[in-house]
Amino acid sequence: MAHMFANTASVISSRTLRLDSQAVADARTQLATCFRLAALHGLEEGICNHFSAVVPGCDDLFFVNPYGYAFGEITASRLLICDYDGRVIDGDGQSEATAFFIHARVHQLMPRVEAAFHTHMPFATALCLLDGPPLLWLGQTALKFYGRTAVR
Repeated sequence: MAHMFANTASVISSRTLRLDSQAVADARTQLATCFRLAALHGLEEGICNHFSAVVPGCDDLFFVNPYGYAFGEITASRLLICDYDGRVIDGDGQSEATAFFIHARVHQLMPRVEAAFHTHMPFATALCLLDGPPLLWLGQTALKFYGRTAVR
């Protein structure tokens, strides 16, 4: 289940940061393109998938998709810029909670990781529910197999 992550601490003004550079705009566009390509190839499931990338020139900030949008709906202008404390520095909306906790820590603890992608591959959730017969119908993804499996 997805949950928004909202840090109620004061927001840093994006005017004091260099977020209008060509390098930042290019990175924003490239990451949005990755979302669209993932959607095109069916590499998403619901809204609990997330990609992130470090903001060029700002090693303590990262782009991440906002809560509530499918990959095919992500545009460069919809991407959030967050800090490692969960504050949204630029953009409208909030990060999904697991997106923040996974991606902030990856980028903070492993600076060489400039981009991180977390997807739910087609049927992965349903297949993870296979722990002996019968197949458990615990979610919409598992229902893709309803009536199409033979279990002994």
